[in-house]
Amino acid sequence: MRIAKKKKVTERNKITIRIENKFVQNHKVRYAFLRKA
Repeated sequence: MRIAKKKKVTERNKITIRIENKFVQNHKVRYAFLRKA
């Protein structure tokens, strides 16, 4: 039951996690660029 629940959450939040990762990556790139300049 625990594994199934975890899997369900993963399936439901897959898109959200992907968007968050994209946002974090963009932020890191922007921050690095600002530090370089």
